[in-house]
Amino acid sequence: MRLEEAAKILDLSVDERDVKIIKKRFRDLSLKHHPDKNLDNPEEAHTKFLKVSEAYDCMMRKVEADSESEAYSDDSESEVYSDDSES
Repeated sequence: MRLEEAAKILDLSVDERDVKIIKKRFRDLSLKHHPDKNLDNPEEAHTKFLKVSEAYDCMMRKVEADSESEAYSDDSESEVYSDDSES
């Protein structure tokens, strides 16, 4: 799933990186589309529920990748600017 599609399903910005907001939106939509809550059309609810779950996974992978990238950048800069020489 592409990030743009995931953001659209969760009704979030593609640039959203706040984990609490993403989790809250996921919880709200997963409850709304849960098959046990939609007994009149459980097959359609199941399909929507799976899409919401997949969108959540996609957004969270992006957040995780961004945070790992930032951590790597921070580590690299500290190594470049640190003075570990023994005097």
